[in-house]
Amino acid sequence: MIIGSLHISTENHIYRITNFTKCCEHSFFSHMIETFPLKPKYKLPGDHLYCSDSIVSLPEFIQHNPFTIQNATKLMYSIYYQIQVFLENNIAISFIDLHDIMVVDGTHFYFCNCDKLYAIKKNNRIVITDFYDTVNPFLPPEFRKNNIMPFSTFSTSSYYSLAIVILYCLHENDVKEPFKPVALLNDPSNIDHSIILHKYCHTKLYHTLLSCLIEEPKERNPILF
Repeated sequence: MIIGSLHISTENHIYRITNFTKCCEHSFFSHMIETFPLKPKYKLPGDHLYCSDSIVSLPEFIQHNPFTIQNATKLMYSIYYQIQVFLENNIAISFIDLHDIMVVDGTHFYFCNCDKLYAIKKNNRIVITDFYDTVNPFLPPEFRKNNIMPFSTFSTSSYYSLAIVILYCLHENDVKEPFKPVALLNDPSNIDHSIILHKYCHTKLYHTLLSCLIEEPKERNPILF
């Protein structure tokens, strides 16, 4: 399976990054691995091995498991702290998609796409040099409005797409039948995120998500409650 930039194979609950050598060629790969609180239990020349009950992508996880407000909060906290570690090393995520997030043992969430990591330049900005799908529903508004390459944006861009990912997962959980996994058929671009967000206005996560969804990227400064 492919999650973010990682190609992962499994046998007897041992998970191996099969493209580890290629990933190591990316200048930010080692920084990304260091943000994983669960470090590989075994290291071999040329690859990493993880012993775990399960490793799945976020889309697969929400297909087969309830996605509760507790899951949403844990996902927010996990990726937020990864972002903070990146920022401390002058690195930022451009944007986050469902397929960029790995779920380990159903409780640990990790962003794992080093191809979306960029060095922070002057004035806390990153320069996007890689082409992306302009109709991706998880893009921050500044990415959707952009029509030139390369282009510069603030290092806080990824907070917006993180909030959209979380709201989409909560929505999928609400619309599927209890205890019956369904395919991801709902188009995220047709979902009113403000309506979903309002359902959780009584939760601590509400204000954090709200601060992530500010239109102006330089004003996105989420506070965890």
